Amino acid sequence: MSKGILSINQDPLGQAATPFQPAGAAAPNSRQLSPYWAGMLSDGVVIGLVAVNGAATLSVNLSDVPGLGPGSWKWTEVYSGTSGTGASVSATLGSHDMAVYKVTTAS
Repeated sequence: MSKGILSINQDPLGQAATPFQPAGAAAPNSRQLSPYWAGMLSDGVVIGLVAVNGAATLSVNLSDVPGLGPGSWKWTEVYSGTSGTGASVSATLGSHDMAVYKVTTAS
């Protein structure tokens, strides 16, 4: 398990991520896993993007994520270590793959 995932799992805030619905994204049916997840961390927000219906490119404006808002944010994709700043994140995923982003304030 990656150190980044472990630190999210053991975050002192102890809150689980929950599904959310970004503006313009199709709602999953009642028997489908949500492709969009977010949860508060003691030092930011975690976002999970899941390719639930086969390979997909998923994007989310960070202002649509619970706990975030408009502006520029610093993010790190936990598995790859790729990082950046901006108002959105996007991942091209294989079938059933997942990208996990840790988002903090840009400074």
